[in-house]
Amino acid sequence: MKAHQLKDGTWYVQCWNKATKKMVMVKARTEKAAIRAGALWYAEHKSDTGLTFGQALDRFISDRSNVLSPSTYREYRRMQARDFDNLLDVPIDNITSELLQRFVNDAMETPIPSRKKNPG
Repeated sequence: MKAHQLKDGTWYVQCWNKATKKMVMVKARTEKAAIRAGALWYAEHKSDTGLTFGQALDRFISDRSNVLSPSTYREYRRMQARDFDNLLDVPIDNITSELLQRFVNDAMETPIPSRKKNPG
């Protein structure tokens, strides 16, 4: 990443915004600060474009499959198939705190099957 100096003495770095398909100019007072600000901008705007929640969840479970106990692995796959069905096709970039809150509220409305106690 290369910083450039403007006529007024400020420094800038050009960053490519994939979402808007436009260049973004990140400015700072010094060359070092401009490079740092550009790197920070990229870190904040980094995304796996096109990756859905379901794909990310599958990747998460698969990456940990060797260290999870068999019962935990089974439960993660069960949750993937049954509990997250409303989120599986949502692109990661579109997930917001409001969407997650709605998901949690909807999940809390669904009754949990009661367990029968052993007589004894």
